Amino acid sequence: MISLFAHEEFLSKEKLQILMLQEQKAKYDANFLKKNWIHPIIISYEKKHNDTLNTKTRTKIVSIDQPIFQFGGILYAIKYADSVKENSLAQVKIRKRELIAQAIELLFEYQKTKKLIQKQKLLLENNYIEIQRKQEQYLSGLIDSSDLDRALLEKNQNSITLVNLEQSLMQIKNNFEKISDLSIESAVAPKLVMINQEEYRENNIELFAVQSAMMSQKYQSKITLTKYLPEVSVVARYSDINTRLKEVRTQSEYGIKISMPLSLNSYDDFQSQRVEYLKRAVELTDQKRLLDKEYENIVKQIEFVDKKIALSLEDEAMYENLLLQTRDQVFVGTQTKYDLQTMQNSLRIKQLDKEIYEIDKNILLLQLYIKTYISR
Repeated sequence: MISLFAHEEFLSKEKLQILMLQEQKAKYDANFLKKNWIHPIIISYEKKHNDTLNTKTRTKIVSIDQPIFQFGGILYAIKYADSVKENSLAQVKIRKRELIAQAIELLFEYQKTKKLIQKQKLLLENNYIEIQRKQEQYLSGLIDSSDLDRALLEKNQNSITLVNLEQSLMQIKNNFEKISDLSIESAVAPKLVMINQEEYRENNIELFAVQSAMMSQKYQSKITLTKYLPEVSVVARYSDINTRLKEVRTQSEYGIKISMPLSLNSYDDFQSQRVEYLKRAVELTDQKRLLDKEYENIVKQIEFVDKKIALSLEDEAMYENLLLQTRDQVFVGTQTKYDLQTMQNSLRIKQLDKEIYEIDKNILLLQLYIKTYISR
């Protein structure tokens, strides 16, 4: 299963190329480790001239010293290379996931900020209506100047907020363009739904990366142990010596070699690797606990957002009813067109609140998707 990889179109071609090259390097590095236990065949050619004896000698030598048994060390080296490869590829996938999620979150933030700007403009429109009312009441002697001053102050504050939101919108667009070739205006955000806790843990890429790192350390500790045990190698040597007198001598040697290093550091070296493996195992357990806590925290935050959505729906229903009543009162002359316009703006503000909360919910869901293979 895959997660946000279905949305690679959110990344620029340069970002994708960098990630692809990182994947290739990880594979080549792992292949190098996998074959590193195979020693090279040594080929040498030597040409000598002896002025005293007036002789020339050419020597060609081919030799090999290849371990064939290391008490499991060769098998562990291969398994270690595979686990390193898995971990390296997981790190690249995590980075790709982070970049895609970053682009999508910026898109969500852009859409949210546009709605906040719409809301702010409606609030300003209501401010201007209120100022018009206060001016008429002030000129009629119904209120003093302090009421008008408060209306003007609220309008000024909302105007500054609008400018700040427009500045934020520009910055979000700029950040989006740094990692994506898409137009943020036409880009379509994915629809996200809730992931259950079991799916979140079983398909978690970060947990997989910690597991592969633990396995790498497990095999590394076994390799360290076998490094200090007896080693059986096949040795062979072929030499061809040609002198000035056209005398050719060839020699072939082959056999089995058994060797074992004696080191005062062997115990400490192995124990250090073993302790590192135990530490990685504890980190894996801790990572599982952290994932559960992260999931529970995001679920609770989503529950709060759902409550806000429910409240905004209640407010929307109430304002729809008030709008109908206001229209009737305008028709009979007990309310003015200012009252009707204010009520229409207030209703739209409540609708925008609901839409903004829904975007907030998607941003929270994105935090779950970024860490999983799951595709919806």
